[in-house]
Amino acid sequence: EQREVLYLDGGTHSNEYSGVYIVTEIAQFLLDEYETNETARWIVDHRHTVFLPLVNPDGSNAFGRINANTVNINRNYPVNWGGQEEDPVFNNPGPEPASEPETQHVIELMTALQPDYANRIHCCGNMWLTPYGLDGKDPADQELYQNICDEAFGYDPEVRSQCGPIWSVIYPVSGDHADTAYEYTGALTFGYEMSGRGAVALWGQPATTSDVRTQEREAWGGLMHAFLNVHRYGAYPVVTSVEGTGEQLTLTVENQGLGPLLRGHLTVGDAGASLPDLGPGNATQVTLEGAFEPGSAQLTLDYQKRIMKAPNGTRTLALDLVQDGGRLVGELAGHAGLEDQVTLASTDEPESIPAPVLTWTLLAVLTGAAVARRRR
Repeated sequence: EQREVLYLDGGTHSNEYSGVYIVTEIAQFLLDEYETNETARWIVDHRHTVFLPLVNPDGSNAFGRINANTVNINRNYPVNWGGQEEDPVFNNPGPEPASEPETQHVIELMTALQPDYANRIHCCGNMWLTPYGLDGKDPADQELYQNICDEAFGYDPEVRSQCGPIWSVIYPVSGDHADTAYEYTGALTFGYEMSGRGAVALWGQPATTSDVRTQEREAWGGLMHAFLNVHRYGAYPVVTSVEGTGEQLTLTVENQGLGPLLRGHLTVGDAGASLPDLGPGNATQVTLEGAFEPGSAQLTLDYQKRIMKAPNGTRTLALDLVQDGGRLVGELAGHAGLEDQVTLASTDEPESIPAPVLTWTLLAVLTGAAVARRRR
Protein backbone atom coordinates (compact mmCIF):
# COMPACT_ATOMS: atom_id res chain seq x y z
CA GLU A 1 0.00 0.00 0.00
CA GLN A 2 1.26 3.47 -0.83
CA ARG A 3 0.73 5.59 2.25
CA GLU A 4 1.31 9.31 2.55
CA VAL A 5 4.59 10.16 4.24
CA LEU A 6 4.83 12.85 6.94
CA TYR A 7 8.03 14.25 8.44
CA LEU A 8 8.15 16.35 11.64
CA ASP A 9 11.15 17.83 13.39
CA GLY A 10 11.83 20.14 16.32
CA GLY A 11 14.75 21.69 18.14
CA THR A 12 16.50 23.42 15.24
CA HIS A 13 16.60 26.44 17.54
CA SER A 14 17.03 24.54 20.74
CA ASN A 15 16.15 27.40 23.05
CA GLU A 16 12.67 27.11 21.49
CA TYR A 17 12.15 23.92 23.41
CA SER A 18 8.43 23.53 22.88
CA GLY A 19 9.19 22.34 19.33
CA VAL A 20 10.97 19.32 20.81
CA TYR A 21 8.11 18.91 23.26
CA ILE A 22 5.26 18.71 20.75
CA VAL A 23 7.10 16.44 18.27
CA THR A 24 7.84 13.99 21.09
CA GLU A 25 4.30 14.32 22.45
CA ILE A 26 2.74 13.39 19.09
CA ALA A 27 5.01 10.35 18.80
CA GLN A 28 3.96 9.31 22.32
CA PHE A 29 0.31 9.91 21.42
CA LEU A 30 0.52 7.53 18.45
CA LEU A 31 2.38 4.86 20.41
CA ASP A 32 0.68 5.04 23.79
CA GLU A 33 -2.90 5.59 22.61
CA TYR A 34 -2.97 3.29 19.59
CA GLU A 35 -5.24 0.81 21.38
CA THR A 36 -7.59 3.36 22.97
CA ASN A 37 -7.81 6.39 20.66
CA GLU A 38 -9.50 6.11 17.26
CA THR A 39 -7.54 8.99 15.75
CA ALA A 40 -4.16 7.62 16.88
CA ARG A 41 -5.01 4.17 15.55
CA TRP A 42 -6.17 5.54 12.17
CA ILE A 43 -2.98 7.57 11.74
CA VAL A 44 -0.69 4.64 12.54
CA ASP A 45 -2.65 2.34 10.23
CA HIS A 46 -2.82 4.77 7.28
CA ARG A 47 0.32 6.96 7.35
CA HIS A 48 4.09 6.67 7.42
CA THR A 49 5.44 9.19 9.94
CA VAL A 50 9.07 10.05 10.72
CA PHE A 51 10.01 12.12 13.77
CA LEU A 52 13.29 13.97 14.39
CA PRO A 53 12.60 15.57 17.79
CA LEU A 54 15.98 17.28 18.25
CA VAL A 55 17.78 18.58 15.15
CA ASN A 56 20.39 20.58 17.09
CA PRO A 57 21.71 18.63 20.09
CA ASP A 58 24.75 20.87 20.56
CA GLY A 59 22.51 23.91 20.66
CA SER A 60 20.31 22.13 23.16
CA ASN A 61 23.30 21.41 25.37
CA ALA A 62 24.13 25.13 25.36
CA PHE A 63 20.43 26.09 25.41
CA GLY A 64 21.01 28.31 22.41
CA ARG A 65 19.85 29.26 18.93
CA ILE A 66 23.03 28.25 17.09
CA ASN A 67 24.96 25.01 16.70
CA ALA A 68 28.50 24.17 17.86
CA ASN A 69 29.94 26.10 14.89
CA THR A 70 27.92 29.23 15.84
CA VAL A 71 25.74 28.75 12.73
CA ASN A 72 21.98 29.19 12.71
CA ILE A 73 20.93 25.95 11.00
CA ASN A 74 17.69 27.54 9.81
CA ARG A 75 19.70 30.01 7.72
CA ASN A 76 22.04 27.35 6.31
CA TYR A 77 19.75 25.50 3.87
CA PRO A 78 20.65 25.85 0.16
CA VAL A 79 17.48 27.34 -1.35
CA ASN A 80 17.67 31.16 -1.14
CA TRP A 81 20.83 30.91 1.01
CA GLY A 82 22.29 34.38 1.47
CA GLY A 83 19.29 36.00 -0.20
CA GLN A 84 18.59 38.27 2.76
CA GLU A 85 20.89 40.29 4.98
CA GLU A 86 21.03 38.45 8.30
CA ASP A 87 22.20 39.25 11.82
CA PRO A 88 25.75 37.76 11.98
CA VAL A 89 25.40 36.70 15.63
CA PHE A 90 21.97 35.08 16.00
CA ASN A 91 21.40 34.29 12.30
CA ASN A 92 24.88 33.40 11.02
CA PRO A 93 24.12 31.50 7.75
CA GLY A 94 27.45 29.66 7.73
CA PRO A 95 30.36 29.90 5.28
CA GLU A 96 28.41 28.23 2.44
CA PRO A 97 25.06 26.50 1.80
CA ALA A 98 24.56 23.25 3.74
CA SER A 99 27.95 23.58 5.41
CA GLU A 100 26.62 22.16 8.70
CA PRO A 101 26.27 18.45 9.59
CA GLU A 102 22.76 19.00 10.95
CA THR A 103 21.63 20.63 7.70
CA GLN A 104 23.20 17.86 5.64
CA HIS A 105 21.52 15.17 7.72
CA VAL A 106 18.05 16.70 7.40
CA ILE A 107 18.46 17.12 3.61
CA GLU A 108 19.65 13.51 3.28
CA LEU A 109 16.72 12.25 5.33
CA MET A 110 14.09 14.23 3.42
CA THR A 111 15.60 13.24 0.06
CA ALA A 112 15.37 9.56 1.01
CA LEU A 113 11.83 9.89 2.41
CA GLN A 114 10.32 12.10 -0.32
CA PRO A 115 7.57 13.15 2.12
CA ASP A 116 4.17 14.46 1.14
CA TYR A 117 4.21 16.81 4.15
CA ALA A 118 7.10 18.26 6.15
CA ASN A 119 6.94 20.52 9.19
CA ARG A 120 9.73 21.99 11.30
CA ILE A 121 8.40 23.33 14.58
CA HIS A 122 9.65 26.44 16.35
CA CYS A 123 8.35 28.89 18.92
CA CYS A 124 6.77 31.39 19.54
CA GLY A 125 3.85 33.47 18.32
CA ASN A 126 1.12 31.22 16.85
CA MET A 127 2.19 31.46 13.22
CA TRP A 128 1.78 28.82 10.53
CA LEU A 129 4.47 29.57 7.98
CA THR A 130 4.71 28.38 4.36
CA PRO A 131 7.46 28.98 1.77
CA TYR A 132 9.11 31.31 0.96
CA GLY A 133 11.35 33.31 3.25
CA LEU A 134 12.69 35.44 0.42
CA ASP A 135 10.96 38.82 0.39
CA GLY A 136 8.11 38.98 -2.12
CA LYS A 137 8.37 35.36 -3.32
CA ASP A 138 5.33 33.08 -3.08
CA PRO A 139 5.29 29.32 -3.82
CA ALA A 140 3.95 27.79 -7.02
CA ASP A 141 1.36 25.98 -4.88
CA GLN A 142 0.22 29.20 -3.21
CA GLU A 143 -3.49 28.52 -3.90
CA LEU A 144 -3.16 25.06 -2.32
CA TYR A 145 -1.40 26.48 0.74
CA GLN A 146 -4.10 29.10 1.18
CA ASN A 147 -6.83 26.47 0.93
CA ILE A 148 -5.10 24.41 3.62
CA CYS A 149 -4.85 27.53 5.80
CA ASP A 150 -8.57 28.19 5.28
CA GLU A 151 -9.59 24.66 6.21
CA ALA A 152 -7.16 24.00 9.07
CA PHE A 153 -7.22 27.46 10.70
CA GLY A 154 -10.35 29.13 9.36
CA TYR A 155 -12.25 28.60 12.60
CA ASP A 156 -10.66 31.80 13.96
CA PRO A 157 -9.96 34.86 11.74
CA GLU A 158 -7.07 35.98 13.94
CA VAL A 159 -5.42 32.56 13.79
CA ARG A 160 -6.09 32.27 10.04
CA SER A 161 -4.41 35.63 9.41
CA GLN A 162 -1.16 34.16 10.76
CA CYS A 163 -1.03 31.40 8.11
CA GLY A 164 0.97 32.25 5.00
CA PRO A 165 4.46 32.76 3.51
CA ILE A 166 7.34 33.27 5.93
CA TRP A 167 8.37 36.61 4.45
CA SER A 168 4.95 38.24 4.86
CA VAL A 169 3.69 36.65 8.10
CA ILE A 170 6.79 36.98 10.30
CA TYR A 171 9.80 38.52 8.46
CA PRO A 172 12.04 37.73 5.47
CA VAL A 173 14.70 35.06 6.03
CA SER A 174 17.17 33.24 3.82
CA GLY A 175 18.28 29.61 3.82
CA ASP A 176 15.12 28.41 5.57
CA HIS A 177 14.35 24.69 5.98
CA ALA A 178 10.85 25.02 4.49
CA ASP A 179 12.11 26.54 1.23
CA THR A 180 14.62 23.75 0.65
CA ALA A 181 12.22 20.96 1.64
CA TYR A 182 9.63 22.36 -0.75
CA GLU A 183 11.95 22.72 -3.73
CA TYR A 184 13.93 19.51 -3.17
CA THR A 185 10.97 17.17 -2.60
CA GLY A 186 7.80 19.00 -3.64
CA ALA A 187 6.37 18.27 -0.19
CA LEU A 188 3.79 20.60 1.29
CA THR A 189 6.03 22.30 3.83
CA PHE A 190 5.11 24.26 6.93
CA GLY A 191 6.95 25.80 9.84
CA TYR A 192 4.88 26.20 12.97
CA GLU A 193 5.74 28.93 15.47
CA MET A 194 3.83 27.67 18.49
CA SER A 195 2.25 29.91 21.10
CA GLY A 196 4.71 29.31 23.91
CA ARG A 197 1.95 29.33 26.52
CA GLY A 198 3.15 28.15 29.89
CA ALA A 199 6.66 29.57 29.53
CA VAL A 200 8.64 30.54 32.60
CA ALA A 201 11.23 32.27 30.42
CA LEU A 202 11.51 33.39 26.83
CA TRP A 203 10.81 31.12 23.85
CA GLY A 204 8.22 28.87 25.41
CA GLN A 205 9.91 26.22 27.48
CA PRO A 206 7.14 23.74 28.41
CA ALA A 207 7.21 24.18 32.18
CA THR A 208 3.50 23.78 32.75
CA THR A 209 0.99 21.33 34.14
CA SER A 210 -1.19 21.62 31.01
CA ASP A 211 -1.40 18.86 28.46
CA VAL A 212 0.30 19.96 25.24
CA ARG A 213 -2.97 19.41 23.36
CA THR A 214 -4.49 22.17 25.49
CA GLN A 215 -1.40 24.35 25.78
CA GLU A 216 -0.71 24.34 22.02
CA ARG A 217 -4.24 23.69 20.77
CA GLU A 218 -3.82 25.52 17.43
CA ALA A 219 -0.61 23.67 16.53
CA TRP A 220 -2.05 20.33 17.66
CA GLY A 221 -5.19 20.88 15.57
CA GLY A 222 -3.16 21.90 12.51
CA LEU A 223 -0.94 18.83 12.77
CA MET A 224 -3.92 16.52 13.24
CA HIS A 225 -5.51 18.08 10.15
CA ALA A 226 -2.35 17.23 8.19
CA PHE A 227 -2.27 13.64 9.46
CA LEU A 228 -5.91 13.02 8.53
CA ASN A 229 -6.10 15.03 5.30
CA VAL A 230 -2.65 14.92 3.72
CA HIS A 231 -4.05 12.81 0.84
CA ARG A 232 -6.06 15.96 -0.04
CA TYR A 233 -3.01 18.27 0.10
CA GLY A 234 -2.94 18.50 -3.66
CA ALA A 235 -5.28 17.06 -6.27
CA TYR A 236 -7.42 14.12 -5.16
CA PRO A 237 -9.76 12.82 -7.88
CA VAL A 238 -12.72 10.72 -6.79
CA VAL A 239 -15.02 8.86 -9.19
CA THR A 240 -18.51 9.46 -7.81
CA SER A 241 -20.57 7.56 -10.40
CA VAL A 242 -20.17 5.12 -13.29
CA GLU A 243 -22.95 4.07 -15.67
CA GLY A 244 -23.50 3.29 -19.33
CA THR A 245 -23.87 0.45 -21.80
CA GLY A 246 -21.72 -2.30 -23.25
CA GLU A 247 -20.25 0.21 -25.71
CA GLN A 248 -20.02 3.38 -23.63
CA LEU A 249 -19.39 4.34 -20.01
CA THR A 250 -19.90 7.79 -18.47
CA LEU A 251 -17.93 8.52 -15.31
CA THR A 252 -18.26 11.53 -13.01
CA VAL A 253 -14.96 12.63 -11.50
CA GLU A 254 -14.73 15.16 -8.67
CA ASN A 255 -11.52 16.77 -7.41
CA GLN A 256 -11.87 16.48 -3.63
CA GLY A 257 -8.34 17.75 -3.06
CA LEU A 258 -7.38 21.25 -1.94
CA GLY A 259 -5.23 21.90 -5.01
CA PRO A 260 -5.89 21.85 -8.77
CA LEU A 261 -5.98 18.57 -10.68
CA LEU A 262 -3.68 18.85 -13.70
CA ARG A 263 -2.90 16.54 -16.64
CA GLY A 264 -5.32 13.85 -15.52
CA HIS A 265 -6.00 10.63 -17.42
CA LEU A 266 -8.56 7.91 -16.68
CA THR A 267 -8.57 4.34 -17.99
CA VAL A 268 -10.92 1.37 -17.64
CA GLY A 269 -9.45 -1.71 -19.25
CA ASP A 270 -8.31 -0.73 -22.74
CA ALA A 271 -10.44 2.44 -22.89
CA GLY A 272 -9.06 5.77 -21.77
CA ALA A 273 -9.68 9.52 -21.84
CA SER A 274 -7.98 12.70 -20.66
CA LEU A 275 -9.45 14.71 -17.81
CA PRO A 276 -9.77 18.49 -18.05
CA ASP A 277 -7.92 20.50 -15.41
CA LEU A 278 -10.15 20.65 -12.34
CA GLY A 279 -10.03 23.17 -9.54
CA PRO A 280 -10.70 22.10 -5.94
CA GLY A 281 -14.30 20.97 -5.49
CA ASN A 282 -15.03 20.89 -9.24
CA ALA A 283 -16.38 17.86 -11.13
CA THR A 284 -16.54 16.70 -14.72
CA GLN A 285 -18.02 13.87 -16.75
CA VAL A 286 -15.85 11.64 -18.94
CA THR A 287 -17.17 9.27 -21.60
CA LEU A 288 -15.23 6.13 -22.56
CA GLU A 289 -15.85 4.21 -25.75
CA GLY A 290 -15.12 0.48 -25.78
CA ALA A 291 -16.43 -3.00 -25.03
CA PHE A 292 -17.66 -3.29 -21.45
CA GLU A 293 -19.20 -6.34 -19.79
CA PRO A 294 -20.56 -7.08 -16.29
CA GLY A 295 -17.83 -8.14 -13.91
CA SER A 296 -14.64 -6.81 -12.36
CA ALA A 297 -12.47 -4.23 -14.05
CA GLN A 298 -9.55 -2.00 -13.13
CA LEU A 299 -9.96 1.76 -13.09
CA THR A 300 -6.78 3.84 -13.05
CA LEU A 301 -6.42 7.58 -12.45
CA ASP A 302 -3.12 9.26 -13.36
CA TYR A 303 -2.67 12.95 -12.59
CA GLN A 304 -0.31 15.65 -11.41
CA LYS A 305 -0.80 15.97 -7.68
CA ARG A 306 0.89 19.32 -7.02
CA ILE A 307 2.69 21.97 -9.04
CA MET A 308 6.16 22.05 -7.45
CA LYS A 309 8.27 19.24 -8.93
CA ALA A 310 5.07 17.93 -10.58
CA PRO A 311 4.73 14.80 -8.39
CA ASN A 312 2.55 12.21 -10.09
CA GLY A 313 -0.44 10.62 -8.46
CA THR A 314 -1.62 7.18 -9.53
CA ARG A 315 -4.69 5.58 -8.01
CA THR A 316 -5.89 2.11 -9.01
CA LEU A 317 -9.42 1.24 -7.98
CA ALA A 318 -11.50 -1.93 -8.20
CA LEU A 319 -14.55 -1.38 -10.42
CA ASP A 320 -17.45 -3.84 -10.46
CA LEU A 321 -19.82 -3.41 -13.40
CA VAL A 322 -23.31 -4.65 -12.63
CA GLN A 323 -26.15 -5.22 -15.12
CA ASP A 324 -29.19 -3.12 -14.18
CA GLY A 325 -31.86 -3.62 -16.80
CA GLY A 326 -30.50 -2.34 -20.07
CA ARG A 327 -27.54 -0.49 -18.54
CA LEU A 328 -24.31 -1.09 -16.65
CA VAL A 329 -23.73 0.51 -13.26
CA GLY A 330 -20.30 0.69 -11.64
CA GLU A 331 -19.54 0.13 -7.97
CA LEU A 332 -16.14 1.36 -6.81
CA ALA A 333 -13.86 0.47 -3.92
CA GLY A 334 -10.50 1.89 -2.92
CA HIS A 335 -10.99 5.59 -2.20
CA ALA A 336 -8.60 5.19 0.72
CA GLY A 337 -8.98 7.77 3.44
CA LEU A 338 -12.43 9.06 2.57
CA GLU A 339 -14.65 6.28 3.83
CA ASP A 340 -12.37 5.83 6.85
CA GLN A 341 -12.47 9.43 8.06
CA VAL A 342 -12.40 9.84 11.81
CA THR A 343 -13.91 12.80 13.61
CA LEU A 344 -11.62 15.13 15.50
CA ALA A 345 -12.68 16.85 18.66
CA SER A 346 -13.84 20.38 17.89
CA THR A 347 -11.53 23.29 18.55
CA ASP A 348 -13.41 24.60 21.55
CA GLU A 349 -11.97 27.02 24.05
CA PRO A 350 -9.86 24.86 26.38
CA GLU A 351 -10.09 24.69 30.11
CA SER A 352 -8.22 27.42 31.93
CA ILE A 353 -4.49 26.83 31.86
CA PRO A 354 -2.97 26.29 35.32
CA ALA A 355 -0.13 28.45 36.53
CA PRO A 356 3.26 27.15 35.37
CA VAL A 357 5.29 25.03 37.74
CA LEU A 358 9.07 24.94 37.79
CA THR A 359 9.36 21.38 36.57
CA TRP A 360 11.26 20.06 33.60
CA THR A 361 9.82 17.22 31.56
CA LEU A 362 12.26 14.51 30.64
CA LEU A 363 11.80 13.82 26.93
CA ALA A 364 11.93 10.20 25.84
CA VAL A 365 14.04 9.52 22.75
CA LEU A 366 12.45 7.21 20.22
CA THR A 367 14.82 4.51 18.99
CA GLY A 368 14.70 1.59 16.67
CA ALA A 369 12.45 3.27 14.10
CA ALA A 370 12.59 1.69 10.70
CA VAL A 371 11.90 3.82 7.66
CA ALA A 372 10.75 2.10 4.48
CA ARG A 373 11.46 4.12 1.40
CA ARG A 374 8.21 4.96 -0.29
CA ARG A 375 7.36 3.43 -3.62
CA ARG A 376 6.75 6.11 -6.25
